[in-house]
Amino acid sequence: MVNYFKLFSRIVQKKGNNPIYLIHFVTSRCNAQCNFCFYWEQLNQTKNELTLEEIDKVTRSFDKDLYQVILTGGEPFLRKELADIAIIYHKNAGVRKIALISTGFLTTRIINDVNKILKACPGLSISINLSINHLYEDMEKETKLKDHFNRLLDTYNGLVEIKKHNKNLGIYALTTHTKTNQNKLNDIYAFIKGKMPEAVFNINLIRGNPQDMDLKDINISKYVEITQRMKFDRKFNDHSPAARLAAAKNLLRNDIIVNTFRESRYITPCYAGALTGVLYDGGDVFCCELLDKRIGNLRDHDYSFKKVWNSHKANEIRNFIRDRKCFCTHECFYTTNLMFNPSFYPRLIIDALKFKKQKAAGGPLPNGASTPESIQKIIS
Repeated sequence: MVNYFKLFSRIVQKKGNNPIYLIHFVTSRCNAQCNFCFYWEQLNQTKNELTLEEIDKVTRSFDKDLYQVILTGGEPFLRKELADIAIIYHKNAGVRKIALISTGFLTTRIINDVNKILKACPGLSISINLSINHLYEDMEKETKLKDHFNRLLDTYNGLVEIKKHNKNLGIYALTTHTKTNQNKLNDIYAFIKGKMPEAVFNINLIRGNPQDMDLKDINISKYVEITQRMKFDRKFNDHSPAARLAAAKNLLRNDIIVNTFRESRYITPCYAGALTGVLYDGGDVFCCELLDKRIGNLRDHDYSFKKVWNSHKANEIRNFIRDRKCFCTHECFYTTNLMFNPSFYPRLIIDALKFKKQKAAGGPLPNGASTPESIQKIIS
């Protein structure tokens, strides 16, 4: 069980013995060939993955301080031990939330693994993020996976059946905004709302150095338009108080990402290296997946994340991030950057309350926008 006093104390004291939010690349193996992937140069290059036994040792070093983990890749479901990895994070490190990022292609394995995790960890919240960047045959052209679109829908439908009996499962549809799909974002969103109603839609900006750099030549107004449409969606705020707070966080995050992209400057402190860490499949630890500064390898430190995280090298990189005022549009890092920065709490609370009032009265959503015309004013 996570020590919530320790968790909330990190609002004041950002640095601790361990991160509270970890991105773990459990494998570099991938069966897709997406040309927008920032990780493409490392894909299918290593066979030196941390074993399940090694990961067990690593997770025991967190002292129950770890709150959330993202298990990604590559395609994480290519690891036959993926369910066991998730389970030991929960049991050894006290993790309360696990997110898995997937192409959704390996339907049977995904369904079996999700069932296994939920059965073994009744107190764990698990979310499956299905990548959907194109529709129909356009998806298969991008990923080079035959019948990918239909298999993704099969996976979604299988997850919906699980969700009927387990409230701890969340289903998400994750779209990466690139130059190729930016004129079809509204179509993708409409499809997800209509054909995948149990999935919560999320959108990320393309980041890093993809194989085709031209894909980064995006029109940010397209991103603004789709995120504004999310505000008008009744389903977006028809949830519990905690969910409304999360929705308010996501809307604030979108606004900051847009401003960061447009102005190409530092707007808010980044807590990468303090609250958030990155672990690669071979044991390398980084503060940030976009910053090419390795802290060290767990195999060289007795599998103790704490030793690596509190090393002189780690402090040097944290100071670099702070002094250089690093900035990017990486959505995962903005979760901790916003939720652990008290200066944003007034807006988060106000917007969450507006969601509640809008639900009761059917009025405008936060920021007062309520018509297609208001969208045009925002994006112009």
